Amino acid sequence: MITATPIGTTRGPGETAHEYTFITPDREDQARNGEFVFYEAGIDGEDRRVLGRITQRQPARLLPDGFLAEPSVAPADIAALVGYSGQDHDLFEITVSVLGYYNTALSDFINPHLPPQPGTPIYIANDEMLGAVLSRRRLGQTAGKVQQLQAACGQLHAALKELCHE
Repeated sequence: MITATPIGTTRGPGETAHEYTFITPDREDQARNGEFVFYEAGIDGEDRRVLGRITQRQPARLLPDGFLAEPSVAPADIAALVGYSGQDHDLFEITVSVLGYYNTALSDFINPHLPPQPGTPIYIANDEMLGAVLSRRRLGQTAGKVQQLQAACGQLHAALKELCHE
């Protein structure tokens, strides 16, 4: 079960088979190009987090152009003057390219080949989730070659130290 707050709601499939779109007011400017997002789906009897990457951001609804015509007057002031009090006047349509859910047995992503249902909540993928599926190493872990070089340097240092003391 997810405890994070969703940033948007799925609208439907994208232009290609591996894309979907979602709508967001994006109050905190989180839905940026390149950002990773996910949704939950029941796949093969398990809840899976299907990861994707934002590839496009377009306005879905903005303030009317007339509200923007006078640069010296804030658009929010004009909106209030005509009786508009809505907080989320800007909505964005976000396109996401699906990576899939991570299969630990295969150490790879599996594309579910089915976009999320309209109305499915979309979440920002946090660093912990991304580190677990995108990084081959864990925090503090070094690569095998680096470990070998460190061991060899340690042995060389010990040998040189022994030679110098003779």
